Amino acid sequence: MAWALDLDGVVWRGADGVPGSAEAVRLLQESGERVLFVTNNSGRRVVDTVQKLAGLGMDAMGGVVTSGMAAARLVAPGERVLGMCGPGCR
Repeated sequence: MAWALDLDGVVWRGADGVPGSAEAVRLLQESGERVLFVTNNSGRRVVDTVQKLAGLGMDAMGGVVTSGMAAARLVAPGERVLGMCGPGCR
């Protein structure tokens, strides 16, 4: 099974982790569950999100999904796009 956890307000609030979130993620991962961290915030790069989660005690390597990533899947290969978004879309 996979778990999709929203970041803002579920995993963290501002700079702080939501109490119990790191422990819950650890327990899920140790049980063999796949944990995805999802966000509609395209202003932060994936690597920055992974680092922030690591600082809060969570392993998110390969498990961050952003709105920019989801939007990119809707574009056909070779199609031209004018992207007006934050640094997280690069």
